[in-house]
Amino acid sequence: MVVGVDGSEASLAAVRWAVDEGRARGCPVLAVIGWSYHPTWSYTTVGNMYPAPSAVLPSSWDPIMTDPPPPEHETEVDAEAAVRNAADATVTQVLEEDEKAGRTPVKVTTEAVEGHPAQVLLDAVTPADVLVVGSRGHGGVAGALLGSVTQHVVNHALCPVVVIPHGR
Repeated sequence: MVVGVDGSEASLAAVRWAVDEGRARGCPVLAVIGWSYHPTWSYTTVGNMYPAPSAVLPSSWDPIMTDPPPPEHETEVDAEAAVRNAADATVTQVLEEDEKAGRTPVKVTTEAVEGHPAQVLLDAVTPADVLVVGSRGHGGVAGALLGSVTQHVVNHALCPVVVIPHGR
C-alpha cells in the first residue's frame, strides 16, 4: 500500500484510508512525498504547503514579507527535512489517532523523494500495489476536477489507484 502525502488535509484523509486498508489486508503502508526545491520560494513557506523550519529564518527578517530576504540574509534551507517533517507529522497524527482508539498498529514508513510528486508516486509503486491519493477539491465546478498530481497518477499508474475525495 503506497499513499501520497503532502501535509494537506486531503493527504491526511488518504493516510487514514491507507492505514485502515493496510490493517484490513495485513500489509504495511509506505507514505511517499515528492518535492523539488526552488530557491525563489518564500522563506515563510516551502512552495505553498510545507512550512520552512523556523530556525532557518534570520531574526532580523520580517516574516510578513512575501519575497525572500536580500542575498546578505540568505540562509540555507534544508528543504528535504522540512518536507519530510510535514509527511512525518501527517503519519504521526494518524498513528496516534489509531493508538487512542485502540486499533491494531500498522507499520508505516515515510519516504521523501526529490522529484515531481506525480512521477515520484508512480516510481514508488509496482503493479501489485494500491496507490492512495487525496483530492483537495476546490468547490463548485472546479471541485469536480481532479488535481494535476491525482489526475496524472490515475491516468498513468500500473496499479489500482484510490482517490479519497476532499472532505471525506
